[in-house]
Amino acid sequence: MANKTPKRVPPAPRAYTQKEVCKKLIDQIHVLVNYWEDIASSDLTLRKRLHGLAFSILSTLDGTSLEVPMFDLVLQPHPDDKEYCRGEGKNWFEPGMNITKDVMLHEMYHRPENIMEEP
Repeated sequence: MANKTPKRVPPAPRAYTQKEVCKKLIDQIHVLVNYWEDIASSDLTLRKRLHGLAFSILSTLDGTSLEVPMFDLVLQPHPDDKEYCRGEGKNWFEPGMNITKDVMLHEMYHRPENIMEEP
C-alpha cells in the first residue's frame, strides 16, 4: 500500500533578512567571547585574552569567519557634525566613508604603524 503522507518540501533558498544577519553576527561574537573566556586557565593574561578577543572580532568583520561574510563599516555622523566641527576648528567625519575599503582591520590591529597617514 502506497504511503499517502505528502512529502515535506523544504522552503526555497532566500537572502537572509537584516535581523537574521544581525543575529548571526551577535551569535558569532558570543562564540568568540566564550572561546576567549574558556582559555582563562591558560598562561595568557587577561590583557592578552582581551587583545585576542578584539583581534577575533575584527577578523570576523573582515570576513574570515565561516558564519558571516565581510562587513563594510560606513561612517554615519550626525548631520550637524561637519558644520559644528568647522565652527570649532576641528576635523570632522565625512558621511558615507567606508573605513574598511581595501583594508583588513585585523591585520592592522597589532601593527597600527601600517595605517598610512593621509595629508
